[in-house]
Amino acid sequence: MSELPRGWGEDEAWNICELVQSGGTPKEGFIDKPGVPFLKVYNIVDQKIDFEYRPQFIDVDIHRSSMAKSQAYPGDVLMNIVGPPLGKVAVIPDSFPTWNVNQALTIFRPSEAVTSEWLYYFLCGGNSVKSVINETRGSAGQVNISLSQCRAFKLPLPPLAEQKRIVAKLDALNAKSARARTELARIETLVSRYKQAVLSKAFSGDLTREWRKVASTVWPWRSEFWGDCGETLNGRAFPSGDYCESGVRLLRPGNLGASGDVFWNEKNSRFLPDKYAVEFPKHFIKGEEILINLTAQSLEDQFLARACLSSASDEFMLNQRIGLFRPRNMIPKFCLFALKSPRFRGFVDNGMNSGSLIQHVHTKQLEQYEFEVPDIEEQHEIVRRIESAFAKIDRLAKEAERALELVGRLDEAILAKAFRGELVRQDENVEPAEHLLARIRAERETAPKTKRGRRARA
Repeated sequence: MSELPRGWGEDEAWNICELVQSGGTPKEGFIDKPGVPFLKVYNIVDQKIDFEYRPQFIDVDIHRSSMAKSQAYPGDVLMNIVGPPLGKVAVIPDSFPTWNVNQALTIFRPSEAVTSEWLYYFLCGGNSVKSVINETRGSAGQVNISLSQCRAFKLPLPPLAEQKRIVAKLDALNAKSARARTELARIETLVSRYKQAVLSKAFSGDLTREWRKVASTVWPWRSEFWGDCGETLNGRAFPSGDYCESGVRLLRPGNLGASGDVFWNEKNSRFLPDKYAVEFPKHFIKGEEILINLTAQSLEDQFLARACLSSASDEFMLNQRIGLFRPRNMIPKFCLFALKSPRFRGFVDNGMNSGSLIQHVHTKQLEQYEFEVPDIEEQHEIVRRIESAFAKIDRLAKEAERALELVGRLDEAILAKAFRGELVRQDENVEPAEHLLARIRAERETAPKTKRGRRARA
């Protein structure tokens, strides 16, 4: 108490709030609208109630009988107590006069001593809340905060007028940080666009136009069909029943990264016995090779016909859903960037895919693609310029990512400052919060226990 700002009080949430109560889930009684809206954890999105997503309603009679303890009202504050993740928080809006919430949420009902907004900010970042959540980090499986822990949260309490001034300041600062987040989040999209612009210039000849003017020897670009400038190999179907814990790796679509690299981890790695490398030498691949994904669930993420380049140290069996391309007159990196260019993506997306549930590209179709191929010296220069431009773009993206992290830390620091009473000027002429808390404690000691948390609602 001695560390609290002058005029503030502090007590457990159960003693300050009108009600701290967990929700529940009925065994039956779900109906179509109209009814009483039923909130679940997934209805809390970005610290707000989003009831348009998978809305559910329960029967009014169920709401008044078996679900009476989980009734909630506009202005009540909800906190997610089952995770991961834990600690999603939202204030119930005025959309409906009464609500129900499920057992993964705890209801914090404001009293005459505390506003909904102050409760909301406290549950988002109060010390005692963070302490309880941090205790669950690293725990395996489902974790939860008990109702008794929620009721025991130590809630710092400024006078009501000061609560409102602090909340107004927090709202204003959060609006600014939200705008910063929005702008920084856009950079991820811009990075992709800038890289596509670089590739577009590279394979139209614009990227090395000035270079060609001073190059010692320059040969004109030539158009060559895929089938004429390299060899294509389709992967082979290997029985999943032969997968084992070690041996030779099996390359599958999930190993092809959006960056153009082949990556392996515990989740996406599958192995076949070493004998497969001997029995199927044509499909045992070593070193740098151009790889093309031939199947995808949809066309939205450009996974269909995704191109990657394996590393010099890679060794794997080639699965049936992947094609391998060995160009004769293109260096590997140049070929990879050509297959990531807007020109190739336009070729793929222009109705080349087949299939309904699973999209397919056939290597016979790929052989109809025309590469624009400069001489080897210019290929090296194009690769150098692309990699240089991408490195600059990636550095900017990293800086934006770090800035986004700093915005999050700044929000935490501002919230901590608010709970220390340092965010707004204090008014010594208002009644100290401890006086109001003392009156509330006295009233509750004399009030019938059955009335606790049963305030009448219109």
